[in-house]
Amino acid sequence: IGYTYDYNLINYPEALKHYYSSLRLLEELGNEELMANLYRHIGLIFYKQDNIAEAMINFDSALKKSERTDNKNGIAYANNNIGDVNLKQGNYEEALKKYQTAISFFIKGGMKGSAAITSWGIGDIYKRKATTAENEAVATGFYKEALTNYQQSIAFAKESNDKGGLGYYYA
Repeated sequence: IGYTYDYNLINYPEALKHYYSSLRLLEELGNEELMANLYRHIGLIFYKQDNIAEAMINFDSALKKSERTDNKNGIAYANNNIGDVNLKQGNYEEALKKYQTAISFFIKGGMKGSAAITSWGIGDIYKRKATTAENEAVATGFYKEALTNYQQSIAFAKESNDKGGLGYYYA
């Protein structure tokens, strides 16, 4: 029910109410893997509302629980979400670290479509860094790094047969 309120009806207060109810039940059961997923979704609601502090608390909880349960997909997504927060705050180096960790776990989990999206995000970071580089040579290096990551996105999209992604990435 929480997902429907979150993603279909865009009713975040109602989604949070259901997510927290589910979280309480999962805590009683000790199901940390599903709890991690819920923490991520709760964090995403706060992220969409620009409540970065609450988003980070929940993404960190998701990451810790995913690491404890060795849930590689959960680790990948939580790192990706934390990277998004760092990017939004302009912390490019920290965002790059989190995104690179996410990509390595996406690849291990065979999630090439997700790796493509994250690799594109890395390319965007390098493109942003190029616009504030101290000289043209440094900017050119950042643009080349951006292109490398954009090309990697295309390769991942091809591997996952993501034609929609390919259409976006080639533009």
